[in-house]
Amino acid sequence: MADEEAITVRLDEVQLESSENDILKIFLSDDTVEIFKNVRLSNTDKTAENILELVYKRLNTQRSTNKDEQPPYIDSEDENEEEDYDEAQRNMFIKCFGLWVCGKNLCLQLMPEHSVCQTYTTMQTMVKDMFVHESRPTKFSDQIIFCLKRNGFSDYDDCKITNKVWLKLLYHEARVNIKNNIYPLMWVHCNDDKEKDNSKKLKPKKSIDKMLDIAIIENAIEKKVNTGETDSLSDSQLNLVLTAKTVNKELKYQNSIKKHLLVRRVSKCALKRQNSNQSESSIPDYEKMTLRKLYQTYLSICQKYLDCYGGFIFEGQMERGLIDSLTHNQYYDKQIAIIINRKGLHLINLQCPKVESYEFKTLKYGILIPNTKKSLHQTFYIQNDRKKLVQIFTYHSKYIDKTIKTFVEMQTRNNNRKTNCSKSAYSPQIMAEQNRPIALESN
Repeated sequence: MADEEAITVRLDEVQLESSENDILKIFLSDDTVEIFKNVRLSNTDKTAENILELVYKRLNTQRSTNKDEQPPYIDSEDENEEEDYDEAQRNMFIKCFGLWVCGKNLCLQLMPEHSVCQTYTTMQTMVKDMFVHESRPTKFSDQIIFCLKRNGFSDYDDCKITNKVWLKLLYHEARVNIKNNIYPLMWVHCNDDKEKDNSKKLKPKKSIDKMLDIAIIENAIEKKVNTGETDSLSDSQLNLVLTAKTVNKELKYQNSIKKHLLVRRVSKCALKRQNSNQSESSIPDYEKMTLRKLYQTYLSICQKYLDCYGGFIFEGQMERGLIDSLTHNQYYDKQIAIIINRKGLHLINLQCPKVESYEFKTLKYGILIPNTKKSLHQTFYIQNDRKKLVQIFTYHSKYIDKTIKTFVEMQTRNNNRKTNCSKSAYSPQIMAEQNRPIALESN
């Protein structure tokens, strides 16, 4: 029974644990301070929306009861700040965050009406069946956890959030994805007004600048959180070269050639930026920013310059090309991340990293499912601009297909609502025709 087993829900700093007595605990893991304990659920039939409401209420209760015991990184401007936690705030929290269930190489978001315990039981059975060919299939079901993460369907501008706890959760989620190359900062799009004509072209120099900004902000946040300093962050501004090398060292690049080239480029750009004669007004003054502003700036860079930010992440593999195999002397399939958000479908090569993006209105795909149950590796095909098929091996083709269709339906409804007529650029008929699966032939 699901209610007899321990269920852990965590995201870096928030951990929810439901024991066999059905007691919910939430505690801050970075300083191992338990915020709430012995919060008993009324029954075992709680839905995802109930859990989100419980987390929202308890976080607000903790914030109001611990005003006199604030950690050193709380800004002085927040000491007398009063926030109204009304129905609008509650709806915003549920809009920004979602409850996710995560197993072996799979993370799915629960809809508000989904039962938590029933979902846990279903996920446990599904993981066992999916990895039945493994030597120890039961070990994967023991790793099922529930996570509080960003809502994959959310279109809210994260940098407009003012609640520092929410910003902190979003910041840590984005930071982990950047470290794991799921959000590769090396490949960002320039969406500035001056470069609208070339917005689809990658700008390496611009991406390097954003990498430096990310590194400086991370350094500033770490100093403020650990020491509470607000006016002594000049080291992060002056020693850009060291900061750049540090952030590159932490990135998990599996391709040593690409990493070496990136380190050289970033270090060169950092040295040039450090020795430049730019006026102080043209350089972001991160050291004078409050912690909330640093979080907002960090999320703003991610949301503005990373097309793959947010959404749903699936794992897959792709065959290496002949030139790629000979160049790097690696012949095994390369690991990729498949991200689906409101901007389309994105393929991220976790080793380089490299991003290929496909908009929904031009996306054509197909799924090839094997007849035998022994082989659960499904093939997901995408037709690119050159009319060539991109072949992807993944366990999660049906979830990818359902997620794409859900986003298409949401875009259709939103566009019809904006135009207030049935003749929308993304009408269901046109979208269904443009987004139809490509025909696959098997020998």
